[in-house]
Amino acid sequence: MASTNIASGMHGVRKSVPRIAVRIVVGLVAGSLLFWATAIVGTAQVPGPFTTNPGVLLILAVLAALAVVGGWRLPVIGMSAGAVMLVMLVIVLFAMLQQVSWSSASQVLNPFEAVGYGAVSAYPAMLAGALIAASSLRITADRRAG
Repeated sequence: MASTNIASGMHGVRKSVPRIAVRIVVGLVAGSLLFWATAIVGTAQVPGPFTTNPGVLLILAVLAALAVVGGWRLPVIGMSAGAVMLVMLVIVLFAMLQQVSWSSASQVLNPFEAVGYGAVSAYPAMLAGALIAASSLRITADRRAG
């Protein structure tokens, strides 16, 4: 009897490992897309009398809300998406500090370089922090409840 219970318990573990691996890969792709979308939206050149256009801030708020909802509903995907966003930020910051430029301009941290400026701005960092916080809160709540 004991060997039957152990064997059936192992079967459930083997079945969940591929599901978690797929969720981690989906989280890596989602984090890359969120990083790209945040960098592009955060550096949109919208004319007007504002330093940062309210429309841009509204779109960033919607992205952040979607990230928090996604991180809460699917914590493994949210955690890996937040982690990949932080890794991408570290890579871009290292490139900027090494004076790698995305255009012919030789100025480091030139705000008119949309990809570089958007990637080192605070928007992706805040989004990654929100993803990781929502995911870790959900995982903690699930452990306490179960």
